[in-house]
Amino acid sequence: MNWVFCIFCDNLKTIQLLNGVTKISTYAISNCGLLEKIIIPKSVTYIDEYAFRGCESLKELIFEENSNLTFLGFQSFASCPLNRATLPFIGNGSNIYHLGHIFGASNTRYNSDYVPTSLKEITLLSTCKVIGTYA
Repeated sequence: MNWVFCIFCDNLKTIQLLNGVTKISTYAISNCGLLEKIIIPKSVTYIDEYAFRGCESLKELIFEENSNLTFLGFQSFASCPLNRATLPFIGNGSNIYHLGHIFGASNTRYNSDYVPTSLKEITLLSTCKVIGTYA
C-alpha cells in the first residue's frame, strides 16, 4: 500500500498525485495553506477522515475519470473553500449519500452549515450511482 504524508506544506500550490497511490491517510495533506488544486488519480481507493482538512486556499478538487475510490472520510475536505469539485460520488461511498459529509456535516440537516458557499460547480463522474435525498 502506498501512503501520502504532507502536513503543513506551506509552499505547495498544486498537488498531482501519481497513479499508484492507493490511500490518503488521516491529516496526510492537511493545513497546506497555499494549496489551490489537487488532482486525485484513479488508483486512490481510500481517503481517510480529515485528509485535506484546513487547506484554506484549496479551490479545485479533481478526481480522475474511472476513479477507483471506494471511501471518502468524514471531514476529509473540512475548512476547504472549494469553488469547483469533480467527484466520483456524493457522500462516503458506501452508506452516506450527502455532499456535506466530506465537509463535516453529520447529516443532511447540516449541509448548508458545512458545504462551502464558494462551491459553484460540481461535476459527478460516471462512477456516481446514487445521489441521496437532500444530497
